[in-house]
Amino acid sequence: MNFLSATRPATSKCDVCPVRENGICGAADRQALAELDRHSHLKNFERGQTIMSPEHNPPFVGIVVQGVVKLVNNRADGGESIVGLLYPSAFCGRLTTERLGFSCEAVTDAAICCIDRTVFDKLLAAQPAIEARLLKATMDELDWMRVWLALISGRTTMQRLTTFLAVMASRAGTSTGQETATRDGAYVKLILDRRDLAEVLGTTVETLSRNFQSLARQNIIEVKGSRLFRVIDQNRLICESGETGRTISRVAEGRPYIDPDSARPCGTSSTAADRDLEDVSDKRRVG
Repeated sequence: MNFLSATRPATSKCDVCPVRENGICGAADRQALAELDRHSHLKNFERGQTIMSPEHNPPFVGIVVQGVVKLVNNRADGGESIVGLLYPSAFCGRLTTERLGFSCEAVTDAAICCIDRTVFDKLLAAQPAIEARLLKATMDELDWMRVWLALISGRTTMQRLTTFLAVMASRAGTSTGQETATRDGAYVKLILDRRDLAEVLGTTVETLSRNFQSLARQNIIEVKGSRLFRVIDQNRLICESGETGRTISRVAEGRPYIDPDSARPCGTSSTAADRDLEDVSDKRRVG
């Protein structure tokens, strides 16, 4: 296939794609975009619908255009573990015919740009800029996961939850470069339900609910619904996480970073008894 000879109409789905510049397609030249437009289609998935799975390895790779997708590891006991979340412009799938390691499932209603895998493999060989953009995106995702693991490793459930909430609130409530990661009064709508959030944080729904209630009693957040809360005191929310506002802001912006000066001065409101309750609940979950 001669990618360099491809042409396309003046207006195509690639021209109006809302995530083109932020994703790997932003590195494609006009000829490459013509091939992507010709060999791709937009497919809608309902919340909870499986997009890709190891059992049914699709002949396409995908780019998330709208919605959020979770990467799921299906365990032998029938349960599942969420190992990652993909947001608009993220790449999903494998470049080769090797079996997928995880399932991709729509957390919300989602739109995926599905590209023929064979065509995409050849396109990467012909367009080093796209291959380099994909490699960078993969490394950024890996770095982000390493930082996230560092943020939640060895922490109480309360610290894990408040770190997660502070990052989500930062995305909803601040501009780049601010030292303070959220602002008072910011409303945050969680994309994950309580069960999925418990899986991400490595705890149980019951422990998660108790921690939400504790934060509400302390007037740190106001719970408006199962997925909606309002930040009442952003400084105390960050304080509960044990991180600095700078770290929370950088992570929320997608820039892997941990403040080396973070001394965790505020500690956590979790007492030894609280931690014992968390341990019992979490052991019950594992067992």
